[in-house]
Amino acid sequence: MDLNDNKALKKVINGCLRNNRRHQKIIFDSLSGKMMTVCMRYSPDKDTANEILQEGFIRLYEKLHQYRLKEENSFEGWARKIFVNIAIDYFRKKQKLKESFSEEEIESPVFVEDEIIDEIDAIKTTELRTIKIEKILKEIQALPVSYRTCFNMRVFEGMQHKEIAEKLGIHIGTSKSNYHKARVKLMEKLT
Repeated sequence: MDLNDNKALKKVINGCLRNNRRHQKIIFDSLSGKMMTVCMRYSPDKDTANEILQEGFIRLYEKLHQYRLKEENSFEGWARKIFVNIAIDYFRKKQKLKESFSEEEIESPVFVEDEIIDEIDAIKTTELRTIKIEKILKEIQALPVSYRTCFNMRVFEGMQHKEIAEKLGIHIGTSKSNYHKARVKLMEKLT
């Protein structure tokens, strides 16, 4: 079933709201691959990503009544926000995220201007085009959780540093610093 068709999507959502397992499976089958990719980017390993994926679908089904067909941009985009929030909350609950931000980073943040990062990117872009997605994902997963989280929120979710800082309870400079350090580490590993 095509979930891009509003009529079909409405039917599936209504079925899910009545706890129809067949309709829940349609949503799961349509989104699980893409959402697993989101979960893998925030997770250090596949087992953790599977936990986040499972929790994400539970939350998605619980919140389906909040989805507004005409008001939301896309169902997939709406669902993606749920999974990103679950991933961030997962690490916040486990205290892995807070513990990974050192007192030094929180008290005296250091960051590099975006223009310098853009120059580095321009030099490395050609080299990066030849690297397989699996390798990039593996290197993102290998980043320390604070770097990985800031990097994902900035690059893949398009959040500004102020929003990242508010969501994670850190300074803007810490967000910028961790984002920059993540990019530098990725460039070192990938080139």
